[in-house]
Amino acid sequence: MLIDWLYLFSAFGGGIFGSAVGAFPAFLLCGVSIVAGGILSMITGDQSFNTLITWGPFLGPHVAFAGGAAGAAYAAKQGKLDSGRNIVKPLAGLKDPFILLVGGFFGVLGLVFAWGASQIPEIKGIPAVNPIALSIAINTMIIRLIFGKTGLLGAIHAGHSRWHPKDPDNGFPWHLSPAVLIILSIGICFPAAYISSTKSETDSILFGISVIALAFLVFGLKVPIIFHLVLAAQLGAAATGNVWWGLTFGILTAFLTEIFACLFLLHGDTHIDPPAMALSVIFTLYPVLAYIGIIQIMGIWSFLITAVVIFIVWMILNRLSRLKTKS
Repeated sequence: MLIDWLYLFSAFGGGIFGSAVGAFPAFLLCGVSIVAGGILSMITGDQSFNTLITWGPFLGPHVAFAGGAAGAAYAAKQGKLDSGRNIVKPLAGLKDPFILLVGGFFGVLGLVFAWGASQIPEIKGIPAVNPIALSIAINTMIIRLIFGKTGLLGAIHAGHSRWHPKDPDNGFPWHLSPAVLIILSIGICFPAAYISSTKSETDSILFGISVIALAFLVFGLKVPIIFHLVLAAQLGAAATGNVWWGLTFGILTAFLTEIFACLFLLHGDTHIDPPAMALSVIFTLYPVLAYIGIIQIMGIWSFLITAVVIFIVWMILNRLSRLKTKS
């Protein structure tokens, strides 16, 4: 990723765009761009569309989504928005230029964070981090510290539990019962891993479709959020050629997302992004496992690792779901 002043100024515009249309709609447009870029790259072999547009300084979620999240947090602090977690509402209609400027500033910050993360040395030739996910995670935490009132871990309402949130804490469908979460994750991640291990050039198209599926949330339908599970499953399967490692990474991502949602999002007053946090961990876990050699385990043993991971995740989530009291 090369950065110059023109690129930074473009990111400022991307952050303004994200704030103007809303973080969530901006991410949906990114999903459309992912699919378009994936089709173009399959036809032409050229990745420049996704490099410059999808993940660039205009639609890149580390820019536009972060700018929209920052604009919402600032607007809520000024009393012009119902909640800093309202990342769906376009903010241009609030008619406050400072909301857009805040979005532009954090769009630039997101680009800088992603660039800094991309400079982290590789581990045995494998990128040590996912720069975009890590940038979003760091940026949204900073946004909470600057504009929020609940602190990073949020404020738990009387009678509510951190690990068993109630409405209005649970505005988005993050919190699922352990059995539903695991079955859903298997159902999403196994075909994603299979497709990726069979024809990895389709990865971006499937990932983009999973992002576009979020559009149903705009209509009030609590569809599950799965794009991060698809991406994690694709990472494990494409890197190893093993469906079971893809499923393992997907299950771990679902587990981490649930934990991070309960820790940072559901009881807070601004948006901190659980999928970005989970993907940041998973994309660093992979090169670590590759370095120590575990990822080379194949055959029946990789299946057994997947089964053990599913059992452990179920046990932990089941235990946490029983903690009804404030904690």
